[in-house]
Amino acid sequence: MTQKNKSYRIHKFLAFIFIISFLQGCSSGGPDSAKYPSIPKEIGQDFCALDGRQYGHTVVVIDKTSTLNQGQLDFISSHVFGEKFYGTYQPFTKFSYLLIDSSKPTSQKYVWSACRPKKGSATKYSLKNNNNDDLNSRDETKVFVEKEWQNFLSDSFIIKGRHLKPKNQTSNNSLIFETIMEVLNRPGLDFGSDYPVRNLVIVSDLMQSSRRLSFYAECKSNKHVSDPDICPKLNTILKKNLVTKEYIDAITPKKEVGDINIKIVYVNNRYETKASLDETLLALWSEYFSEYGFKAPEIIRMVDLN
Repeated sequence: MTQKNKSYRIHKFLAFIFIISFLQGCSSGGPDSAKYPSIPKEIGQDFCALDGRQYGHTVVVIDKTSTLNQGQLDFISSHVFGEKFYGTYQPFTKFSYLLIDSSKPTSQKYVWSACRPKKGSATKYSLKNNNNDDLNSRDETKVFVEKEWQNFLSDSFIIKGRHLKPKNQTSNNSLIFETIMEVLNRPGLDFGSDYPVRNLVIVSDLMQSSRRLSFYAECKSNKHVSDPDICPKLNTILKKNLVTKEYIDAITPKKEVGDINIKIVYVNNRYETKASLDETLLALWSEYFSEYGFKAPEIIRMVDLN
């Protein structure tokens, strides 16, 4: 065998090895395919946008200022935790949870914040040739997608178990309005108008109670009623109390709120048998959002558990 033929065979053999290795890499999705599947280039390993805010932010505010029974906890869990809830928002949406409790709203921080990965099964976001859909694409593994989805759900269940308990610490105040304003106004809570989609979910009995504004005092047909039974209109409250009006005017954002999708998960408290309170309390909050330029809230009501 000549030196020329020998060299030719060596090069041919090396080329063959290279082709086999390349084909094996393609069939397995590459050495890192199981760890880093094909997702939009602007998405990081935590499934959040690397720069900017190309995807939505959903903030869930949970009122813990009154003791919650098991029926109420189940109601809350089914509407703001779990596969069905997260699956209604597109992949890579950021979810953040904030509490209303005995702490000052100005000191509250998110108890959990994470971006939703793909689900691995068909949802309304499962669009052909769309990297933002819930199905794994041709060059990513279904096993990886489903595993990351389950990890996300597991983390949310840990948070739910930690903060949703039958015996919560009650508070003398219920700063619902103030906490909502913190979400809207505080830059550190990352709910600015640069998000293309903003969702605010309020889980509460809506009985605002603070030094400046108390629905326990306002929502009575007369001063001799021991418990709230009917709420006045917002304008009635503001006209008789200019200090309260000035306060609400001062901390409510004046612009860039009309795009926020608001959902109220209304948790009936000990007043659930009083239909007049339910209806007028919900109307009072709806009037506030309308008066100050927000979208009309979607309202989900808990059925009477008694």
